[in-house]
Amino acid sequence: MENEKKQLRLWQGLLVIILAGLEVFVFSGFLPQWLGMGRSLIGELILLGTAVGAVAVFHGNFRSVFPIHKPKLTEVMGTLLIYLGASQAISVVTMIEMYIAPEMVTETSIGLSSMFTSSSMIVAIIVVGIAPAICEEAVFRGVFFNSIWNQTHGKWIPILVTAAVFGLFHGSIIRFFPTFLLGIVLGYLVYETNNMFYNVMFHAINNIIPVLVLYGMQFLMQLMARALGMNGSGMWNFVMDTATSQVSQLSPAFMGIYMIDGGVGLAILYLGNHVLHLGREGYPKELFPKEKRKQQFIWLALALALAVTGGMMIVAGTIQGLHF
Repeated sequence: MENEKKQLRLWQGLLVIILAGLEVFVFSGFLPQWLGMGRSLIGELILLGTAVGAVAVFHGNFRSVFPIHKPKLTEVMGTLLIYLGASQAISVVTMIEMYIAPEMVTETSIGLSSMFTSSSMIVAIIVVGIAPAICEEAVFRGVFFNSIWNQTHGKWIPILVTAAVFGLFHGSIIRFFPTFLLGIVLGYLVYETNNMFYNVMFHAINNIIPVLVLYGMQFLMQLMARALGMNGSGMWNFVMDTATSQVSQLSPAFMGIYMIDGGVGLAILYLGNHVLHLGREGYPKELFPKEKRKQQFIWLALALALAVTGGMMIVAGTIQGLHF
């Protein structure tokens, strides 16, 4: 007789997180360096195997832990808008970190850039973009999220706890805050849609776009190097050094632009959330329904606060520049 499918318990989700932590912070360090990006791919596949294996061993309900359904056009469009808005809003946090600790941010970014561009673009897209989107989501928004939800049956506790652990797994205080915020969005998507297709899609886009940008920059640097008779790697190093120097001298006006952009991002997030729920029973068809005035006011206040702060920083930066 087939074993009855069970709901995952909290201790089972925590066990998976512990095993995942051992893989990320201990086991991966023993993999040979000559594997290159293959080390990352092996690590991601181990995470996936841990998540799927745990559900099988604990006789969990695969459909409940890993809900995957046919995507809907409105939900796909909503997810894309949410990605656009979230990336703009979270960039404000990244810029604040750059302003406070530019050396740490640029050191982390350059290290990641070197890893991405050490292989072909296709390999980088698979290893850096697609594999983590599937494997990490299986662990965090799959097994761990489900085990917490079964315990609390609430919305925000599973979302916030999973996002916090997800941020800690990135092993850097600089990367924690942006990753924590991204984790909140990823958890929100799977909770609202009960379909992991959307958070996997969001995660993949978030990882792939920087890879495409980096390879595009590298290609342009090679063209410029040839035109100037320089070595391609020398031109790339020069650009990275220049970027590091510029980041360490961020002006208030430059920061203000990002603040305004963050305010716009919050507005796009609101629109994306509306599109995500379009056509759903019980959800208002209007963009600004009367019964959600309080949420709208809070959202508008946050967006205006970022935009006004950004405008003030631009003015202050401009005045400061005139004095010099």
